[in-house]
Amino acid sequence: MSHNLCEHCLELRGKGRNDKPHAHLISTKYEPCSYRGKTANEHYYRCSICNHEWLHETGNYGMGWVE
Repeated sequence: MSHNLCEHCLELRGKGRNDKPHAHLISTKYEPCSYRGKTANEHYYRCSICNHEWLHETGNYGMGWVE
């Protein structure tokens, strides 16, 4: 998705699975995932400022913040 990100969302780019969401992200969905002892829980968010949608993968196999 290519639109203008707010300053808070710009700061999330490249952040990892242990980095917390910023205060303007609204949780829209959560899906626990696991495969052969590895977890990658998927947390979906939408920013209340710029409407950007994020996927935050946590767990021991999570990729962090994904646009």
